[in-house]
Amino acid sequence: MKRILVLLFIIQKIMLKVVWHLEKKENLIFKENNRLNKIDTINEIKSSWDNLLSTINSFSSKHEKVPGAVGTWSFLEAVIHIFAWDSELLINLNDYHNKKEMPKWKDFNDKEIVELNQGQVDEYINTSFEDLYKRLIDNHSNLIKYLENLPEDLFVTDQFTSGMIKDETYLHYQEHDENIKTFSKTLNQ
Repeated sequence: MKRILVLLFIIQKIMLKVVWHLEKKENLIFKENNRLNKIDTINEIKSSWDNLLSTINSFSSKHEKVPGAVGTWSFLEAVIHIFAWDSELLINLNDYHNKKEMPKWKDFNDKEIVELNQGQVDEYINTSFEDLYKRLIDNHSNLIKYLENLPEDLFVTDQFTSGMIKDETYLHYQEHDENIKTFSKTLNQ
């Protein structure tokens, strides 16, 4: 049964990503040969973050544990996932720039990524929304401070750095903002 659930989650995650990228392809600011500079990247992150935070703040607490906000995850699980990846990005960028170490998950297959994500969610599953929200804000604040202190050239010339920042901040926020908004509509909020 657990294997079936993992397989269904993987399929659902892949389908959500495909649909997301197809819908948003024309609207992407970031193109492989046209990376954003530091200030534009941080502004894009802040804009996407503000939109996501607005969506999170408007979500009804009576539905926070209902599955389906992001794949099979509830709204609360999605919030955990978002702050966990802000923290993961901060660790990964720090390790890459200071030790030249790539993230451990870089070579993971889809099943291993799902297990990593679920492990992060499981770690905080019994935490109150208030504590999750505080962690969400704190992790994001720490990430922004780190990014503001990175040299400008890393945003433009370092493909790994710029790609990680793009994928794990503003595109990640936009994706889950849209997931949560769509989920809210299905709940008739």
